[in-house]
Amino acid sequence: SDETELLRKVRDEVLSKTPAGQEIIKLYYQWSPTIVIVMRGDKTFEKQVKGIIDGILSMIWQEL
Repeated sequence: SDETELLRKVRDEVLSKTPAGQEIIKLYYQWSPTIVIVMRGDKTFEKQVKGIIDGILSMIWQEL
């Protein structure tokens, strides 16, 4: 999706270039499998996570 491609671009072109960004990438890969498992069993949590992601995407789109 366009959203996935945008997040990958931010990861590769922005986050990967700084130590703080690299730490965010590491935490993402460390925690995302667990978050996905919890989301499958908790629709309220799933909606909250999706809301956070939508907010992040909105901020990125505004910067483009």
